[in-house]
Amino acid sequence: SFWAKAQEMMLEYEIEKAELEGRKEEAKNIGKAVLWTGARRPQYQSVFLGILDRHFRVKVIVCGIRGRDKTVVTIGTKDDCDFAAYAYSALMATFQRLWLKYKWESITYYQERLPERLKASYYAGLGRGLSSALDSEKSKVCERKVGALAVIDSHESSLNQAVSQFFPKIKEAPCTVKIRSSEVWLDGVSAGQHIRVNRPLSGKQAIVPQLEVK
Repeated sequence: SFWAKAQEMMLEYEIEKAELEGRKEEAKNIGKAVLWTGARRPQYQSVFLGILDRHFRVKVIVCGIRGRDKTVVTIGTKDDCDFAAYAYSALMATFQRLWLKYKWESITYYQERLPERLKASYYAGLGRGLSSALDSEKSKVCERKVGALAVIDSHESSLNQAVSQFFPKIKEAPCTVKIRSSEVWLDGVSAGQHIRVNRPLSGKQAIVPQLEVK
């Protein structure tokens, strides 16, 4: 897929850069950016944040006192933080479109409209399916490219060091989505596996992700 090729080209670039400059230079360029701030958002927001944290070369930190306004921060290079922000918007739009389509189809299949309270279950399934597909693509790239895994591990280490620097007192807290219907969740997993993330590598649209459903 296009995503696999994009990952492959990105890793080739990172490998060559690592050989020429070493990883210390990249660590200097890692900073932080605010993804959003404001009132508490629905629980399924954690699905989007988890995907960014796992697959978009950034670390995602949620700050704030429980029950009050929250601030979500991404940690990474400027390009990666910018791309994560665009990807966040694209994920929300794509998941919402798939949910509305699924609800409409359920009228025919289940003879009733699915309630909104099942939305989080479907979103969680979409996230699991998409994450699984991206993990598979990454594994294929690592098998083909010598040094790819070392580059990924080194970048992850740089991000973890930056997290310790910017948020020395941060504590990781599990954020899960309550699954109200295993059937709806499984349908989401199936649909999520067919989402493709396209990231153009040059031109004015270089950091604008395109999410397609095959």
